[in-house]
Amino acid sequence: MVAMQDANGNLNTQAWLAGAPPVTADMLVFERHADGGIKTYGFDVFGNKRTGFDELAISRTMSAADAVRRTEYTYDAENRLTRIDRPMRIVIGDRPRLILQNVDSHLRKNEKP
Repeated sequence: MVAMQDANGNLNTQAWLAGAPPVTADMLVFERHADGGIKTYGFDVFGNKRTGFDELAISRTMSAADAVRRTEYTYDAENRLTRIDRPMRIVIGDRPRLILQNVDSHLRKNEKP
C-alpha cells in the first residue's frame, strides 16, 4: 500500500497486487483519489488483469448496472492479452448512457483466439 498526502492534507492511496515485480505498473488493485473517487481492478490466478471499474461504479460487480463503468480484459491460453472491452459512453442531459462496447483486439493476423 502506498499513500501520499498533498499540500491541502488530501490523501491519495494505492494498493498493489502482492508479489508483483516492482517494475510492473499493471498490478494496481485499488486506487483512492483525494476527491473520494475509487478505481478497482480484478486479477485472475495467473496475475492477468480481468476487470477494471472506474470511479463512478456502484457495486463493482459484473451486474448490468456497472456495465457502463467496467472494462474487461481477455487473454488466450498462453496468458497473452487478446482483447479489451471498454464501454463507450455518450452523455444525454446529465446521465451517461451505454451505446456500444469499444473493443481493442490485440490478436495478430496469423494468431487464432
